[in-house]
Amino acid sequence: MPPRPRQPLADFDLKRELPKHQQVRETLRRHISTMQTGDRLSSDRQMAELFKVDRMIVRRAMLELEAEGFVVRHQGHGTFVKKTTRLGAAADTSKIIGLVVPDVEIPVFARMLKGIDDEARERGFSVLVSNCNRDNQRERGILEQLAGLQLAGIMVFPFHDDSLDPTYHQLLGGLFQRGLPLVLLDQYLPGLDIPSVVTDKVQVGYRAAEHLIMLGHQRICYLTTGHYDVTGQNCLKGHRMALKDYGRNYDPGLTVEIPVRNCAGPAHDAVKRLLTATPNAFTAIATDQFSMTYGILKALDELGMNIPDNMAVIGHDAYQNPQLAHITYTLDPVEELGRAAVRLLLEGAGKESLQRHVLLAPKLVVGTSCGAPRVTGASVRQENPYQERRPDKDKTASETSPFPTVASG
Repeated sequence: MPPRPRQPLADFDLKRELPKHQQVRETLRRHISTMQTGDRLSSDRQMAELFKVDRMIVRRAMLELEAEGFVVRHQGHGTFVKKTTRLGAAADTSKIIGLVVPDVEIPVFARMLKGIDDEARERGFSVLVSNCNRDNQRERGILEQLAGLQLAGIMVFPFHDDSLDPTYHQLLGGLFQRGLPLVLLDQYLPGLDIPSVVTDKVQVGYRAAEHLIMLGHQRICYLTTGHYDVTGQNCLKGHRMALKDYGRNYDPGLTVEIPVRNCAGPAHDAVKRLLTATPNAFTAIATDQFSMTYGILKALDELGMNIPDNMAVIGHDAYQNPQLAHITYTLDPVEELGRAAVRLLLEGAGKESLQRHVLLAPKLVVGTSCGAPRVTGASVRQENPYQERRPDKDKTASETSPFPTVASG
C-alpha cells in the first residue's frame, strides 16, 4: 500500500472554540494521521513558534498525545510517532474522572464532591470516587491503580501530612510526567508543577486575626498545624502578617502547632495548659482546623470560661453544624473549589491563559463567639455561607457596631 500523502503541519488551522492546548493536540493528532510509525515530529520549540503559543502549551498537548499512545518521547533524541489514526477519527477519550479523597465520611469532602459531581455531569462526565479511609498507603495504591485506567484525568486531595513528604512528591510527579492529567485539591505542593485549586490559606489566618484585632484584642492565641504541613505554614503566615499590619507584636508562646491527625485532644490540652498557667495570657483564640475548634471549646467549658465574655473564639469550617451555630469561623469555599477543579482538569485555567492554578478566597462567617453581633439571621447564614453579610436595617447603630467592648477575661 502506497504511503498516505503527508499534509504540511502549517496547513492545519486551530479550532477557536477549544482551549489552546486542546487546539494544538487535535491539530497534531490530525497531522500524525498523515505520518508513518517511527516518523519524527518537530521539536516543541519549533511547534510553539509555528502555532504562536507558549512552549508549555505544546508540552501539555504532547504529554496528552503520549498518554493516549500516539507518540513516544525520547529525551535528547526527540518525539516520534508510535501509532497513527485515520484522518478525522475521534480519539478514545474517557468520560470518567477519578477522584481520590482521604475519607468520604468527613463533611467537607461530601460538600466538595457535590461541586465536582455537578460540574462533571454538566459537561457529560461521571466521577469515580476512591476512598482512602485515612490510610496514606492505601492512597498510594489507589493512585497507581487509577493511573492504569483510561480516565479523563484524576483529582487528588492529598493528606495534609503528605504535603512535605518527598516520597509522595516523587509518586505524584512521576504520574504527572507520564502524561496523566492531574489536579490537586486544596493543596499546592512546592516543587511540583501539578495544577492545583486551593483556598488562599494565608487569607484564612489573616482574616481571623484581623477580625479579632478590629474587635480590640491585643493578645491572640493561634492553634494551627504550622510547620507540620503546607496548609498550616500558610495559615500561620497570614496570622503573623495581620498582627504586623495592625501593629501587634507576635508572641511565639501564643502559637501552638499540632499535627493534623486527631488534633482535637492536643488542642484541648494545650488551651487548658496555657490558661491554667496564666489565666489572662490571652483574650482571644483562633484556629484553622475544624477538629481543633472542638478541642478549644471543650477546654474553655471545663475551665468555666464563658464565650465571648471571658474568651473570644474563631473556629474553622463549622458550616451547618448545629453544635457550633454560634461560632464565628473561617470557611473554605469547597463546593466552588470542586467545580473549579473539574474546569481546570478538562480545559485549563482559560483559553488564552498560561495560568496553571486557581486560588479561591475564604469567607469569614460572623457568629456571636467574638462579642460582635451576628451580621445576619442564622437561617440566612446556613442557607448561603458565601453570601455577603449586611447588618439588620431595623437595628440601631450601636447594636450593629462591629466594635463592642471586649472583656479582658
